[in-house]
Amino acid sequence: MTQVQVEDPGLGVSLVASVTANPFHHEDAWWEDEYGGPMYEEKGKGVGLGTEEEDDSLTFDDLFNNLDDVEWKQYDPPVGLQWIAEADPDEVVRVIRDSVNRVRERIAQEQEEELRRVQEAAAELARLEIEQQQQVQQGQTVAADTVITTEQRAPTEPEDVCMKRAAPLPRTSTHRQPYVMPKRSLRKDIPAEIRSILSPDTGAKPKSKRNRSIFSLLWKSHGPDRPETSAAGAARSLLYRTDDVVLDPTLSARPEVKQKVEPVQVECVSCLDDFDSRDMIKAPCHHYCVDCFERLIGTACENEQQWPAKCCLNQIPDETITTVIRGELLEKWRNKGWEWGLPVSDRIYCSEANCSVWCRPHEINRAQNIATCRNRHRTCIICRGAEHGREACPQDRDLAQTNELAEEEGWKRCYGCNAFVEHREACQHMTCRCGAEFCYVCSARWRTCHCTMEQLAAVKAEADRRRMQREVREAEKEAELQEILRQIEEYEREIALKTELLRQEQERIAEERRQKELEQRIQREQARRQEVAIKFSGLREAFERLHDIQRSMVHDMHTQEDEQLTTDNAAKMEDLKERHAQERENLLATVEDKIKLQEAHVESEYAARLSDERQLEAQYTSQLKLYWAGKPNGQEQLESSLKDFQIKMDRGFKAWRKWMDTELATYSWQMREEQTIQSELMANAERRLHEANRATMTAYMQRRAGQLRWVDVVVKERAIMLREMEHAEIHNGGEDIDAWFAEATLSEESVAAATGAPFGSNPESDVARIADNDDEIGVALSPGAN
Repeated sequence: MTQVQVEDPGLGVSLVASVTANPFHHEDAWWEDEYGGPMYEEKGKGVGLGTEEEDDSLTFDDLFNNLDDVEWKQYDPPVGLQWIAEADPDEVVRVIRDSVNRVRERIAQEQEEELRRVQEAAAELARLEIEQQQQVQQGQTVAADTVITTEQRAPTEPEDVCMKRAAPLPRTSTHRQPYVMPKRSLRKDIPAEIRSILSPDTGAKPKSKRNRSIFSLLWKSHGPDRPETSAAGAARSLLYRTDDVVLDPTLSARPEVKQKVEPVQVECVSCLDDFDSRDMIKAPCHHYCVDCFERLIGTACENEQQWPAKCCLNQIPDETITTVIRGELLEKWRNKGWEWGLPVSDRIYCSEANCSVWCRPHEINRAQNIATCRNRHRTCIICRGAEHGREACPQDRDLAQTNELAEEEGWKRCYGCNAFVEHREACQHMTCRCGAEFCYVCSARWRTCHCTMEQLAAVKAEADRRRMQREVREAEKEAELQEILRQIEEYEREIALKTELLRQEQERIAEERRQKELEQRIQREQARRQEVAIKFSGLREAFERLHDIQRSMVHDMHTQEDEQLTTDNAAKMEDLKERHAQERENLLATVEDKIKLQEAHVESEYAARLSDERQLEAQYTSQLKLYWAGKPNGQEQLESSLKDFQIKMDRGFKAWRKWMDTELATYSWQMREEQTIQSELMANAERRLHEANRATMTAYMQRRAGQLRWVDVVVKERAIMLREMEHAEIHNGGEDIDAWFAEATLSEESVAAATGAPFGSNPESDVARIADNDDEIGVALSPGAN
């Protein structure tokens, strides 16, 4: 391995280049810098070794010594500029915060002004370009008119019509060629044989290979081991196809000029074979051959999760499907469409365990709540179980509620049609609408009992008693509900009253608080004016000490960040390499385990299928024996039927085995492909990490210089703000006395009690008197003053 030391002229960092073999890209190079991280270079892109002198390279000191050249405005100020001590006054805190904000606002204004100037310059440049284009177009129009006039006056020579129309024209000519295809060269549209006949005097040149730019692009996109899409196959076929272009009626009259158009070959997206485009089925996204399309529809009919049939998540139209598939598959597709088109809750399946077929809507009798499948099994559509004969379904909630109401009302059932009958008047002899006659007291057939009118009256009296009890219960529930509502309304009224009283009390307390605060503001005014001069002299001394501390903090922060960034970059690269090594081992073990697990699953499924087929064959044999027992030629028919059944089972098993082998091979290939992809992703992650580390270090160096520039600018801004604050507080810092009385009402009695004289007798001395009587104002504002 060869190592070469290189100086990076852009960053001043020493690089050590070591050319080694990459496990994923054998032509790549790994670079290591003094921070311990690899610097990855792309394939085919060599890294030139620096040959400049060391004096020409930019170092850390050079960068920090030229702070005026750094674009410091794009960086945030250092955190140390906003550090404050716990004992610092509020003015210092406000200046520290506002100084940074004012610098940011000034930077934003400068950027807006610069953007406005750039936009104005761009608009002016666009206007000049438009004027120049208009002048050029006017000049071209004049030149074109001159060329047309000259060509019209040129003498014509007798030439062959074909030669005259097929020969290429000079670029300055404005004549149009007949039948020319748009956006295509006339010379390229003429076949080579015709060009050789029409231009015999042209020097013979070796036929160059056509530029296959489109095919090269498709080849790079897919590669030799990747499947080609239908669109790519069609483009490749059109690229190689020889066009049958006739540019002129005179040329079309010659039979040897015409060429036969070859059929277009289109690739099937499923089997990847090429077929004639006329034999392909066009799905919403791709093309399919007939066999693959039928398999796609068959797979969709096997699992509801894959229904309806789709191509790239786009549903295949029904018209396309019905024009291709035939026979049993078409019938199966239609049945599944009817079945799976209904919600799951609306489907009725046969209750027989060995049947379980879907009952179509026309096989359901809603009046009787019975569904009859195609095998004549009857299912209850309420409980989804077997039918209950003449009995009602136990889960029929409507019938249960009806029976409960009939019990309370004393209704009787007709023994003939099982309908409820209610007695209105007359005797106990009841005649149902079905013609049945029975006794209303005991429900027996008429004239088979000895019930009397007294018993009928007792039955009706009992029914009336139960009806009245039910009405009483309902009335009690309604009264209870009304009482609850009344109590709720009463409670809400009490809560509203208490809330209003509480609000009024809070308003009174707030008014008193505002009155006290207003009086306290009067007391603080004189004290504030006396403290202004002393405060600002102390602020200047405090800012001088603060700036020294903040500069030291910024320097310490930069030193610590430099060391931490270097350590973190090296640790990240080392951790990533170790993690990738472990991931590669785990990935290899996982792939092997998945492949073994898939093979075991195939074997278990094979055993289960073999057991099911044997059991099915035994059942079918027993059924055949029972059917052909005692019949003429029964043994021969039994053996023939059994042999046909075995042939059919063997054919299905072979198809299943072939499909399963294909699935297993595909799964293994996918696992290996996933392993390769993950390995490539790991290599790319290491390269990106190194590039990120290098970019982070460069950004840090520039940000450090910008932050030092920020410190100088902010210190100057604070000095300006301090002067402005002192001037404003001395001249305009006092509170507006008139505004105090506009904001809240201060009673004259309180002012008089605080100053010792009627308020308003001498307005110029009111404030002075308030300031000279702080003790008396404090007594007036005390809780016991009133």
